[in-house]
Amino acid sequence: MPVYKFQVHILLAPETAIARIKAITDKPETYWESVCKTWSRRRSAQTRPFQGEVEVDSFDLELANGVHRGGPLQIHGRIDAAPSGSRMSVIMYLHPLAILLVGGLLSYAGWLAWNTFNTSHSFSRPIFMFIAGVAITCMIFFPDAAEARRLLETAVNSKSSGSQSRSKKSL
Repeated sequence: MPVYKFQVHILLAPETAIARIKAITDKPETYWESVCKTWSRRRSAQTRPFQGEVEVDSFDLELANGVHRGGPLQIHGRIDAAPSGSRMSVIMYLHPLAILLVGGLLSYAGWLAWNTFNTSHSFSRPIFMFIAGVAITCMIFFPDAAEARRLLETAVNSKSSGSQSRSKKSL
C-alpha cells in the first residue's frame, strides 16, 4: 500500500508550529454529520483544509471533503524540538477501509490469475485488474499526499524563512 513520509526542519518553536497547524484544522465530523452533508443539497464552504485532532506535540488529520479528490488520506505527524527550531515528521497512508477495498480487488485479481493458470484462458484480464488497481490507488493517493504536504509546509513556514526540507518517499 502507498505510504508517503517526510520531515521538515522549521525555524519555529514546536508550540508555534503546532498552533499554526491547529489554525488550519477543523474538528472531525461525526458520522451523522458526514451522512447529512453527503445527502444535503446545500454544500457548506470548507474554510480549513484539514479535519482532525491536534495535540501538544502531534496531530492526526484527514484532508477536508472540499480539498481532496476522493482518496481517504490519513495523516499522522509529530513535532519535536531541534537545536535550531523544530522538526516535523509526517507519515501519510490510506484509510484502513480503503486498504481493505484495494486488498480485496487485488486478491480477486490473484484468484482469477490462479484459476486461469489451471485452465487454458488468457492471463490478460487478471493482469489488467491487478495493474489497474495499483495504478488507480497511486493516482488517487500521491496527488492528495503532495497537496497535504504543500498545505502543511505552507502553514508552518508561512512567516519563517530559511527552513530546510528533507523528504523520503516509499511505496
